Amino acid sequence: MRGLITTDLDGCLFNHDDYSVDGAPRTLLYIKERAFPFIMTARKTRPEVERLQQILSLEKPLKPPGVGDRANDALLLAAMDIPTLILHHEGSYEQLDVANLKKVPWPGSRGWGGSAQEVLYGLA
Repeated sequence: MRGLITTDLDGCLFNHDDYSVDGAPRTLLYIKERAFPFIMTARKTRPEVERLQQILSLEKPLKPPGVGDRANDALLLAAMDIPTLILHHEGSYEQLDVANLKKVPWPGSRGWGGSAQEVLYGLA
């Protein structure tokens, strides 16, 4: 079974007081050796996150996917490298002005599953 790891950075992966990862070296090595997809979530710029990935020797930064179906998802989708819009159950798409927006031709969980599979299979 292939794993996928997502984590907050400040106070989780990186210690709050000294910003070290001293408590997790074996786990980080395990992740690196097995090339697990590793997504860092934080209020940081992309260059800051890429720098942290270099420090941790996680050489293959992921392009974060985002999936949504409504106008309230626009900010999330705009911040993602792979913004994906799911079809509404009645057969229409929300009108969003998001660069590189990919539209999935299925509603609900089928749309979410299809978009997630494309991203995950692309990592294999």
